[in-house]
Amino acid sequence: MRQELAEHNLTVTIQHQVPAPGPLFTFNFPALMQPVLGAVDVLGQAQQLNHGAATDFARATVNVRAGAEPPSAATVMTSGVHVPAGGTSLQWSLNNPVGSPPLTAITVTPSYREIATGNTFNGPVITRPSLPAGGNDSGSFAAAAVNPANGALGRLADYRIQAFGSGNTATTLAFIGQVDGMLDELDLGSASSLFVGFDEFFAPMFSRSSGGDLFVYVDLTQWLSAPSSFLPASGTSFSITGGTSSLLPGFLFSASTIDFVPGTGLLTANPLNGENVLVRAFIDGATVPEPSTPALLGIGVLVMIGYCLRRERKGEKRGTRLNLSVAQK
Repeated sequence: MRQELAEHNLTVTIQHQVPAPGPLFTFNFPALMQPVLGAVDVLGQAQQLNHGAATDFARATVNVRAGAEPPSAATVMTSGVHVPAGGTSLQWSLNNPVGSPPLTAITVTPSYREIATGNTFNGPVITRPSLPAGGNDSGSFAAAAVNPANGALGRLADYRIQAFGSGNTATTLAFIGQVDGMLDELDLGSASSLFVGFDEFFAPMFSRSSGGDLFVYVDLTQWLSAPSSFLPASGTSFSITGGTSSLLPGFLFSASTIDFVPGTGLLTANPLNGENVLVRAFIDGATVPEPSTPALLGIGVLVMIGYCLRRERKGEKRGTRLNLSVAQK
């Protein structure tokens, strides 16, 4: 239940200016309301705009909270990166905690999106026979690959880690957002640099308490927009209703495969309902530094207190200037 306050629409625009004006990003957050007293709503969006051989990425995150310090406050955080031609590769890692049973029959599959058509294809599959308790395995994905079926060039869009341990679990990780105006998976390595720079991101890998097969899709845009300090311990149990848990933003759980359809979103026939899942292992990813490091566009932070808008602007950041504007209705 929300407090009886009027809804507010928020629009955020961001654009880099140096060395030349880049594409304009517009983020819309409609019908914002205060949550219940003491709660915080976190809303994250990310976009990718291709221009020529280069690509710009931007994100906006709104934290809406209720409380007396300050009353009815919302914080808007924005950032962006400019990526030259070639994109950014990604390193993956899988950690099996100490004291856990071995993970077996491990496969790691990257997926690439064709630049020209938007169609996806799988890259080379990595296989591992097992990972013992306390073990860690890792590898890397190229930023781009060629579709062997037609010779088309594609960029890394997502990756899936599948393993058997107390049931079979397949977990797919991607950043969902707008790509040239359409809902799609963003370029994975470059989007990772947008959210965490060259640091690692972490996501739990789950198993069903019933021991059955489990399919999980992690929208990293939502997961990494949530408070970064949250990472559940091994063995932690979560109750799943309608495929989701409010404690796990960006996660979708199902007893059958989960497909991402561009322009539509996630589709699955059997979302998990009325069951518990347990943290089984941990997946992480990190951008691999390239000779051409993405340049940070800048960060702007705006605070709205009592629905009165105040602006804080950062001028220069790594030689790049950011134009930032906010409209609130």
